[in-house]
Amino acid sequence: MRPIPVIVPTVDYRAGVSTIAAITETVVRMGRQPAIIVVSSSGLLDVRNQALRTLKMLKLGDKPYAFWVDSDIYFTDSTEKLKRYMMQAETEGVGFVAPYFLLNGNSSLLTENGPIPWNQALEMKDWSPVNAAGLGFYYGPTPVDYEFHTVGTGVKMHGEDVLFFRENHIPLRLAQLKLQHIKYVPLPQNIKEPKNLNIDGPHT
Repeated sequence: MRPIPVIVPTVDYRAGVSTIAAITETVVRMGRQPAIIVVSSSGLLDVRNQALRTLKMLKLGDKPYAFWVDSDIYFTDSTEKLKRYMMQAETEGVGFVAPYFLLNGNSSLLTENGPIPWNQALEMKDWSPVNAAGLGFYYGPTPVDYEFHTVGTGVKMHGEDVLFFRENHIPLRLAQLKLQHIKYVPLPQNIKEPKNLNIDGPHT
């Protein structure tokens, strides 16, 4: 059985360890082996392209199934549920994304006309078709010869993740999995920010 690549692009060498552990557990329970790819660079566009070059070196084919998970996404759902989604995606020849919250009140899901508000995303039917989304939590076909870029032609919405799905014509489904987008989880009001810590905040 071919391994399942788990790609974690990051600009600061951070990664959601618990998320990677959950995906790894799920892959093993499927009788497969994970191939963890953690790539870091100065910008997200460059790091995604580096990840694709690394994926191609594994020689898993032109369009292998792979997991893309951003370093600030934390998986908080059942690994058994995740396994069912992964197996269903492979059986049907589609990919899936799970929605996560954005600070402006939108979700990571998009239609042809723009982002889907968070409250609407939560009410969407499980496994319903999705036009495009962020790449924060995606499992599905990944063309190894693709090059990420931010501006496309003939589309209303731009961005490297949106164009990835649209230009590669990837059939996409919604998986209603529970995630936390760490950069957007507010601290309780009674907790003060630590001082004198040499910690750089999340990058976008």
